[in-house]
Amino acid sequence: MKIRKVNLHSNLKLSVNLVCICDKRLYCHSKTDFSGFEKLNKKIAKLYVSIAVGLTTMLLVYIALQISLKEPSLSRLPIMSDTAVSIVMKNKDGTTESHNFNNFMTRFVYVKGNGSIFESDPNSNSVGKYLGSAGESTITTGNHFAWEVLDKKDVSLYYVDSITGDIIVQRNLSRLPS
Repeated sequence: MKIRKVNLHSNLKLSVNLVCICDKRLYCHSKTDFSGFEKLNKKIAKLYVSIAVGLTTMLLVYIALQISLKEPSLSRLPIMSDTAVSIVMKNKDGTTESHNFNNFMTRFVYVKGNGSIFESDPNSNSVGKYLGSAGESTITTGNHFAWEVLDKKDVSLYYVDSITGDIIVQRNLSRLPS
């Protein structure tokens, strides 16, 4: 039997250069192959981080859009009910001096393009229960948040758009068929 002398230092060096087990049971045969897998792992990690950042950004934008729909913005603050009454008075005869504000009653509503009226809140732009019909469609046939202005003296009903101040539906209640 032959006894073979083995250099311990060379054995240790050889074991480092031999088979290294990498992720997912892949086998590398040298240090350079192993560093190639490290680079691949870094690229995959960057990809995951990029996807996570993109999804987080998308979620934050979605939440911001949902919140912005519920809150009126500075450029889209609704006009006050007194302003809606003034618009109706000016529309009637071009002046507000000959009219009394006490002859008018207002409420904030949502008017669909077909003339359907729903209760609403000017602070939240929420749409509530069905109140009835305006009798005709809006001048734009679009949906509007509006002030319903009832002229008690002339028995007329006006719907004033809460953003633009345009009269979108006008109705004389005294001429309605019984």
